[in-house]
Amino acid sequence: MTSYRNHFDSHCGMEVVLADGEILRTGMGALPGAKTWQQYKTGFGPWVDGIFSQSNFGIVTKMGFWLMPEPEAYLRGEVFVPRYQDMIQLIEKLNLIENGRICGGMMDLYSPLLGAPSPFELQDWLEEGLPSRDPELVSLIAASEIGYSQELEEYALRKSVPYWACSLKFYGSPRIVEAQWETVKEIFTDIPGATFVQGDFIRLPLTEEQKNRIHLPDFSIPSLRQFSLGARSPFNAHPNQGHMWFSPIIPRTGEAVFEANRVLMQAAKDLDLPMVGSFVLPSLFWERSLIWIIGVPVMEDAAVNRKNRESIKKLIRIAADHGWGEYRTAPVYQDAVSDAYSFNNHILRRFNETLKDAVDPNGILSAGRYGIWPRHLRKDLTQ
Repeated sequence: MTSYRNHFDSHCGMEVVLADGEILRTGMGALPGAKTWQQYKTGFGPWVDGIFSQSNFGIVTKMGFWLMPEPEAYLRGEVFVPRYQDMIQLIEKLNLIENGRICGGMMDLYSPLLGAPSPFELQDWLEEGLPSRDPELVSLIAASEIGYSQELEEYALRKSVPYWACSLKFYGSPRIVEAQWETVKEIFTDIPGATFVQGDFIRLPLTEEQKNRIHLPDFSIPSLRQFSLGARSPFNAHPNQGHMWFSPIIPRTGEAVFEANRVLMQAAKDLDLPMVGSFVLPSLFWERSLIWIIGVPVMEDAAVNRKNRESIKKLIRIAADHGWGEYRTAPVYQDAVSDAYSFNNHILRRFNETLKDAVDPNGILSAGRYGIWPRHLRKDLTQ
């Protein structure tokens, strides 16, 4: 549910320093002495807060946020489905559960069969090493296409290894979260072979012992464990220097997940980009859409990095040709992504440039950020 994870939707009211040094307060903050600056978002007239996200129109110095009360209890449930095509129904039902407000936390997709871990498992694997795998399964995965072959699915059914899985998190009073989990199980029962496992059921606040074993972000506790990705460890003696992320938004359907893997995994292979695994499971950060994410490592070899940068720019174009655009990107790709948003002769970019020229005519704030250049640095980016 967005109230527990979508940070920008939870913001209310900004204070912004504009390029000429003027201070702007948005929403109810425009009223001197306002009592509801952080209670009511839109204020009077257009709601302008959005133009200060992913832009270079001003410097945000204050921002209000709506906080949520600590829930009484937390429950995690796991749903497992046995067949490749079950991805379609799995996502349909996740949409129903989330849009119907039956589940109040972020969902995670993973694959026990393909070895695509949940975020919690990924952190353990990075720090403790990958679990051992059946050589037959490893061979079948290597021979599969888009994560599928008939032999691979037969292996899954024979060994009772789920093809796909999702974890759901529930927050609220004990009786409510238990009822929500029971409702979820009822919704999934019409997928043949679906199984369920109830994970942690925790009454809050957390004890110190619980903090040592739970996935901290599920409880809004900051954690640096995510930075285990690519870091030096007993299992990775030669870490890379970081990652360049490619992360287009795709429709929230199983069909779109299969298509994105078919198109983008093949394109990445053709472009000789280093890939991990045979199938990318998207993230469910936002409601009503999916984020398809791959990370390309930054190496010490400048020539390799240069080649990978050019390959990612081509991947951006390929994704755009299929209707998938990135929602954010590293500075080196911002012009390439901006160029992909080309409806009506790049009207969005031209509109942003008009705003830039009005609020920052001298172009002193972060020139080029998110593909928005001031007039004196502008060039034809469509060539």
